[in-house]
Amino acid sequence: MAVTLLAVLHAIPDADDPHAIVAKLMDAVPPGSYLAVTHSGSDLFVQKDSFSNAINQTMRQQYTPRRREQVERFFAGLDLADPGLVPVEEWRPEPAPDATRQSAIWGAVGRKRSGNGTAPAV
Repeated sequence: MAVTLLAVLHAIPDADDPHAIVAKLMDAVPPGSYLAVTHSGSDLFVQKDSFSNAINQTMRQQYTPRRREQVERFFAGLDLADPGLVPVEEWRPEPAPDATRQSAIWGAVGRKRSGNGTAPAV
């Protein structure tokens, strides 16, 4: 089973505790299930404050980009698949040697461990 939260979590403000929401979703799925997340990274924006402010002034739904460590918390208790939490263009397949960072979005996939703390066999 997979829970896919692609470009969704930055629409949930910190006041609504998005980390608890994700934890509840992952509690409901069996061991061996996956969580896939893409999330706007405030630490990946070149001009992060002006970008976030511009979006929040034009949209009714507020936008909450998060730093890498905040996004990584969504994967608590999960085993991250290689290459881990990286800018999306660095996720599989391998980027071309001359590729430059284009996005300001973190991406990762994690797998829920079995009851004994290990990843279930495939």
